[in-house]
Amino acid sequence: MSFFKHVDTILQKYHETHDMTNVPISVDKLRPIFQELGYIDRIIWEEVDFESKFILAQIKTYKQSMGVYAGVGDYARIQITSGLNYCWKRFIICKEMYHCILDEPQENRVRSFKDLYKLSDYFTNSFLNVIADEMEEEEDFPPFETEEIAEIMAIETLFPIELRRTYCDDFDSGKITARQLSLRYRIPIEYIYTSMIDSYFSAVSRGRNMIDINADIES
Repeated sequence: MSFFKHVDTILQKYHETHDMTNVPISVDKLRPIFQELGYIDRIIWEEVDFESKFILAQIKTYKQSMGVYAGVGDYARIQITSGLNYCWKRFIICKEMYHCILDEPQENRVRSFKDLYKLSDYFTNSFLNVIADEMEEEEDFPPFETEEIAEIMAIETLFPIELRRTYCDDFDSGKITARQLSLRYRIPIEYIYTSMIDSYFSAVSRGRNMIDINADIES
């Protein structure tokens, strides 16, 4: 799971300046790190009303002047559907910012309405749990793969295993609930349940090079 190297780097850079133990982790403070590490020079976001209720977000890239003396740069405009609560907005923005790293190869991007419809079909089938045999027989579709990877990376950035593992015993015994963790880390409760599953812990532990959160923090 080499894609976790991006999470490791981003969390390390964030921790050195902002201390990731001061939660919730700030999406605004993550933005310059993504701009530094990805292929996008500037990331912006806005709320929009999509025609389809099934679209929560999309990202558009384009070139535009960076200023009078800065020349032309690559922009990413993240559009998220209006009406989402604070936790969902944070999570989706973080996930979409990971696309500014993952989507550098052109084939990883949705480049047409045909790709968009295909991606929608993949998500619908996955949601209905009817994809097992059929999906294995279909050709690889990189935009779907990067969507799943970006989702996992967003979990690991906003609720990283370095912090999450400290709650295992209390979570299993009921001393702390998924709702309490959701409110503390400001991510959707659905991802609290997902990230606290033993099999998820094991997979992430094998893939992550966890940083030392007790190391000295640079001011």
